[in-house]
Amino acid sequence: NAGLGGLNTLNNLTGALKITDLGHRKQVALESKATELKQKQHLRSLCLAWKFEVEDNGKEDIVENAETTLCGLQPHSNLRLLKVYRFRGVKFANWLSFLVNLVKLELWYFKNCQYLPPLDRLPSLEELHLCGLTALEYILDEDKDLDVLKDEFTTSSSASTLSFFPSLRRLILDDLPNLKGWWEKKDIHDKNDSVPLFPSLSNLRISRCPCLDFMPLFPCVEKLYLEETSFRPLQQMIMMRNHSLKAEGRGSLSLLSTLCIRRCPGLESLPKELGNLPSLKSITIGKCPSLASLPEEIGNLQSLLVISIHECSDLVSLSKSIGNLSSLQHIIIKKCPSLMSLPEGIGNLSSVQSITISDCPNLASLLEGMRRLTSLKQLIVDDCPILSQRYKREIGEDWTKIAHIPESCDR
Repeated sequence: NAGLGGLNTLNNLTGALKITDLGHRKQVALESKATELKQKQHLRSLCLAWKFEVEDNGKEDIVENAETTLCGLQPHSNLRLLKVYRFRGVKFANWLSFLVNLVKLELWYFKNCQYLPPLDRLPSLEELHLCGLTALEYILDEDKDLDVLKDEFTTSSSASTLSFFPSLRRLILDDLPNLKGWWEKKDIHDKNDSVPLFPSLSNLRISRCPCLDFMPLFPCVEKLYLEETSFRPLQQMIMMRNHSLKAEGRGSLSLLSTLCIRRCPGLESLPKELGNLPSLKSITIGKCPSLASLPEEIGNLQSLLVISIHECSDLVSLSKSIGNLSSLQHIIIKKCPSLMSLPEGIGNLSSVQSITISDCPNLASLLEGMRRLTSLKQLIVDDCPILSQRYKREIGEDWTKIAHIPESCDR
């Protein structure tokens, strides 16, 4: 840290700069101002990392010194990538809002941070990662910023003119245990024609955000991952099918191709509107112990190629309509102890190439129509005692029903 001041004369620095082991003493805060990072117009990437361990004594000083240090490390507006680790302040520096050329922003492991400056006006931001901000409740929290946002959305004539994160393509929200929503007030959702949305977001990952109740719509997402988080944002998105990107003529989630839902213990059922996703190619549902069945509307997913279900202890049955999935190629079912049978309609799936069934002890039989699965090249049965006995190679009572499959494996 004694060398921070030595950066002040290096105004021709190019490429990337990484400053690590930032301390929490007042001296470091004073030295940060001497770096003159805002004069380094050729710098494109900046990483700031505070030390891992800090003493518990003098917590107020730690917070104040961290905020002062960060303010002093203001970069030039030409910066394109910013990563900040272990910042211990309550409020992030306001200069973040003025990095108009910033393409990627990552904020990691902030223990005390409760307030972020407005991020939605960064016109070039394509990737945003917020991970381990354990005290953060709202991403947009200040009333004045919310009022500006609300006025803009209610006066816009078309969704395509909205400037809410206009370039954002990838968003990761991870380990934000107290995050409740994007803003504190919900009345901005009062009018369907003025709902804020991400116009360009294609990849969304939300994990370990159990309190997340609402967020802007994401109608153009192609890959969606939900893990240990509330299911409500997806439910709200699905229910708003007719209110998205009107100028481009797209329905909400019409581009969604990959849906992954993991560790959502409160999820008892999937909405029937799930069947209205024309581009969906892959569904993965794992560790959702309260999920009892799949909706019949899942049979409408004519683009679906893969369905994977694992560790859903209450799952009793799959939807009969699965037999309508003419494009389905791979079925994976693991650790579903309550599952007792498969729908006979699976025998109609002429495109299925592989079926994997593992650790389903109460599944008593496969399908009578296994012979009709002309494209089936691989059948794996693992740790299913009843099935293993009935379909045992050469000697099982139902072995002849699967003998035609090129790779039939009982482990």
